Amino acid sequence: MTPWPGLRAPFALACAAAVAPSCAREAPPEGQLLVFVTTDAPVGPSGTRGLFDRLRVDLVPPGELAPCGGCSREFALDDERMARGEASFGFFPRPNVGGYRARVRLFRSGGTASGEPREASTLERVVALPPIREEGVVDVTVTLWLADLARPRGTLEAPDSVEPGRPAPGLVGSFPGAAPTPCAGAADDDEACVPGGAFWMGNPRLDVLDAREADGTSERVVVLSPFYIDRAEVTVAAMRAARVARVVDDPVEAAPDRPGCVYTAAPGAADALPVNCLSWQRARAFCAKVGKRLPTEAEHEYVAGALVGRAFPWGSDLPSCDDARHDERACPETSGPARAGSGSRDRLALGDAVVLDLAGNVRELVADRYRPSRFRSCWGDGVFFDPVCDPDPPETPVARSVRGGSYRDEGTLLRAALRGFIEDERFAVSEQIGFRCARDAR
Repeated sequence: MTPWPGLRAPFALACAAAVAPSCAREAPPEGQLLVFVTTDAPVGPSGTRGLFDRLRVDLVPPGELAPCGGCSREFALDDERMARGEASFGFFPRPNVGGYRARVRLFRSGGTASGEPREASTLERVVALPPIREEGVVDVTVTLWLADLARPRGTLEAPDSVEPGRPAPGLVGSFPGAAPTPCAGAADDDEACVPGGAFWMGNPRLDVLDAREADGTSERVVVLSPFYIDRAEVTVAAMRAARVARVVDDPVEAAPDRPGCVYTAAPGAADALPVNCLSWQRARAFCAKVGKRLPTEAEHEYVAGALVGRAFPWGSDLPSCDDARHDERACPETSGPARAGSGSRDRLALGDAVVLDLAGNVRELVADRYRPSRFRSCWGDGVFFDPVCDPDPPETPVARSVRGGSYRDEGTLLRAALRGFIEDERFAVSEQIGFRCARDAR
C-alpha cells in the first residue's frame, strides 16, 4: 500500500523543515509514520453517490496550536484507493519525539468564503501521532465515522488516539443504508421505484437568498429507504375519479374569477392537466384513497436532485424555456399548468420508468409541516433517517411545505433544494400548486 502520488515526500519534508530547520539541508531520518485515512461514508466525485470528495490534513508540531509551515494539504479523494484501504500519507517527524497531532477532515467540496470546509458537511478528527524510532515505518489509521458528521472528535489540546496498523478494506460506504437499496416489489404502471440511499439534503450555494422561497441552504445527510413515486403529477381526471373532492371549492373549480384553476366537476378539456387550487388536506385524502401517501420533503428533493444532490434533475445549468415549464413572463408559450412531459429535461429516468415535471409546471405539496431549516424542531446538522417534519404540538394554522417550481417561477426557483410553504393546510390553495403521491417499498 503506497502513499498518494505527490503527497508523501513534499508533505513530509515541509513538516520536517518547520520543526527541525536543519532538515532543509540534510536528508530526512529513516523513521517514518505512515498515516492511513478511512471512513464508513460513501466517497467519490461530486455528482455521484459519494458524499465526500475532498480531504484536508494539517500537521501540528509539539507545543503548537497551528500547522507548521507547509504542513497543510488538500486533495481530491481517490474513492477506489480509499475503498481498498490504501489512502495514506507519509510523515517524517523527529525520532522519539511525541506531541505531534494531525487534524484530518473529509468534506463536501465548495467551502466557505475563507476557503475553509463547512462544519455542517465535514467529518473531522484531531489525533495524536505516536513517536517513531530512528528507522522503520509505523502504520496508524484515522477512521472518520459518518455518525460524527458536523461533530468534530478531538481537539489540539485533547486529541483522539489513532488506531494502530492499517485499515481493513471494505469499510468505505458501509454506513447503514448509505448504499443504494432496491425496492422490495414491483412498481405499478404509473409509478417509478426510487432506490434508497444517502444524499445531501440542502444546498449551501443557493443564490436566491432574498426570496421568500429561498430556504434550503442548510445541509445535512439524509438516508432514505426505497419508495415508489408517481411518474406524473395527479391530474384533474384522476382527482375527479377518486371521488374525494368536496362539492364546493376544494379543489376550486375553473371560473372567470379564478382563471388559473383547472378542476371541473364534469369531464372536459383540462382532464389531462395537473390538478391545482386544492388544499393539502384534499391532496392527502386523494393519496390515501388510492393506497398511497404524500412524499416527504426529503424524498421529493432526493428525486428532483437526481439522487445525487444536483441543483436540477439535469445538472446545474439554469433551464431554458424548452427544458421545463416555467417563467411565463420570459417564456411566451407558458401560461398555466401543462400536460405531463411538456418540458424536455425536467425528468429523471429510474430503470424503465421516467418521473416527469420534477422542476416547473406546478409546485407540489409534500407531507411535512413547514419549519425553516434553521429551526431545530425538525432540522439541523448531522445524519437523518427517513425524516418527516411533524413537530408536536403543531402550530395553528398548520403551514405545509411545497417543493419544485411552477409555471410562474423564474429558473432559479426551480432548484431541487428550495423550500416553500402554504400558510394553512385546511384552506390555502394556489393556481401554482398541485401534488403527486408516493408509497413505501421496503
